[in-house]
Amino acid sequence: MGSLPTRIQILMYSDMSSEPRVLRQARSLTDSGYEVIGSGVRTNREQKKWANLDCIRVRRSIFWDQRLVEFSREALRKVLKTTAAVKSSSSKRMHSSVGNSRKWDVKGDLRNLLHLAISFLVFFRASFSRNSDLYWVHDPPPAMAAVLVAKMRKKPLIYESHEYWAKKNSNRLLSHWIVLKIEKYICKKADLVIVVNDYIAICMADDYLIQKPLVILNVPDVEPIEEVNSESLPLRVLYHGAVEENRGVDHLVEAIGQANEQVELLIRGDGKWLNNAKSLVSELDLTDIVRFEPPVDVHLIVEAASYSHVGVFYGDAAAGYEWALPNKVFEYMAAGLVVVASDFIELRHLIESTGCGVLLTPGDSTALAKAFDELALDFKKVRKCRNASLTAARTYYIWPIQSKILLDAVGEVLKYNHGK
Repeated sequence: MGSLPTRIQILMYSDMSSEPRVLRQARSLTDSGYEVIGSGVRTNREQKKWANLDCIRVRRSIFWDQRLVEFSREALRKVLKTTAAVKSSSSKRMHSSVGNSRKWDVKGDLRNLLHLAISFLVFFRASFSRNSDLYWVHDPPPAMAAVLVAKMRKKPLIYESHEYWAKKNSNRLLSHWIVLKIEKYICKKADLVIVVNDYIAICMADDYLIQKPLVILNVPDVEPIEEVNSESLPLRVLYHGAVEENRGVDHLVEAIGQANEQVELLIRGDGKWLNNAKSLVSELDLTDIVRFEPPVDVHLIVEAASYSHVGVFYGDAAAGYEWALPNKVFEYMAAGLVVVASDFIELRHLIESTGCGVLLTPGDSTALAKAFDELALDFKKVRKCRNASLTAARTYYIWPIQSKILLDAVGEVLKYNHGK
């Protein structure tokens, strides 16, 4: 009788249904013979406890603070009344300690602390109740519980950070400081730390005095298109993904209105800022050249994007995107689009090394309009950039390459711990 497959438990504060990065990793692990299970949370009361997501069976816990917040609302109000008198002086001390002038969100801070405490309880129970050979935890909220359980079980732990928490803007100063301390502790205890790009890896190594984390790029598990479509006016510009504040959608719409050449915009996605975007389009009388579509299935994203010429990621610096390298950029490349992006560290390296697009200072709709006009007048450059996107997507920025890096690292972690 053969031995049971190595069981890997993924823990994440999410229902995991909208986590393509995690599902890609789980598929690679499953295809390599590992058993992968997931522990997440229910984001609403209607969700079922168990869910089969592609190759991973996820158990979703009820996140108890949904009820506790209701129960503690009155107590929280009383606490806030008593802290109001000292808020100003405390806030000044907190500001000086972090070197900024953000207003301290005391109420949000208290909620975050409650959230962290309950996360520990929820994920301790989830991880302890399901024996595993390797614990793989994403981001700080569930991580402390996973560290403790891994230590108790004498099993290895992988910590994966999706963001650069040390530089993430937050006016919830106390809980933010605590999260940084938690992450530093976790990084020192983990057998392997994974991040999404090289800049974050270097900074975390410096900030936390650890070995440089492993970089697994957030590239899609989708085949690039065969060839780019025909190029003729109007220049078709695409933004796909979450339509949220600080993603530059407002500047993008304004740029379309300022462009002198034939340029059209498609916004494909959903989000809290979607109605604002639609209102702005109506206000600027751009309804004939700016369209909105709902998101498409993750497996159809690249194909749907390929009917455009240009893909845009124009995030604002103030929103903490300076070190971002989002999956939408790799999706644009796989679709053979010119990438127009904010001039941030990782995006600069990507675009300059591949020749796939144009870099712009964020927050400048006039510069964005000028870039669109120049592309509309130079389809030779458009084709050159589009072909560069496809070449890069086929040769390096594809999931099989990143998957091999991932699987080799997991194998080393398990081999090393088996020999202890």
